[in-house]
Amino acid sequence: PETLVLQDWFLEANGSLESGFDTRARATLPGTEGPVSLSLRGLVSTEAARDIEFELSTQKPGQAGVASVAGKVSWLGGLKADADVSLRKFPWFSLLPDISEPPVELNRLDGTVSWDDGLYNGRLQADVAGPKGDATLSSVVDGDLSAATLKDLRVTTGAGSLTGDASLEFSGPLSWQAALALDNFNPGYWLPMLEASLSGDVETQGALRVG
Repeated sequence: PETLVLQDWFLEANGSLESGFDTRARATLPGTEGPVSLSLRGLVSTEAARDIEFELSTQKPGQAGVASVAGKVSWLGGLKADADVSLRKFPWFSLLPDISEPPVELNRLDGTVSWDDGLYNGRLQADVAGPKGDATLSSVVDGDLSAATLKDLRVTTGAGSLTGDASLEFSGPLSWQAALALDNFNPGYWLPMLEASLSGDVETQGALRVG
């Protein structure tokens, strides 16, 4: 998409095949909410890249945001990667055309993620702001390119909490299964039209169908 086309880019690499190349890059992405600055550095060899620091940032007055990834990746004998992820008020939706700002704002995201030849694992914590206030989320995520499992899912708001496990399938139509425990949980915290106070154990499954 046009929002991911690199502009004003710069690339510099110093080193050798034997010791690796100290690589630095800068560019600008034309986000829908204004330009997004991109910076990248790391030591790249023929087998791997380490000490990677990747950052996206915006400087819109009053709405500065940043998203960063720090870690390492290797491609000898299969793709493997480990990284720490951090986000502070970064407007991620501005990198996707035809996507407007969602009603729930992602203020903070911290986590560790790994990828090992098609399988990923992540531990994530987040602070969000919904139509009726702030909330915190955390979960352990495991999966591949066709499915994901959310373990120890926890959502805490000013109007109750939700805990449980869930799984998603997205190799075909999006489908889900979840077993949740609700404690005075108000879904209206996310969608005002769903105002309610729910407590108890809930099991749900379903799929999105097109047409």
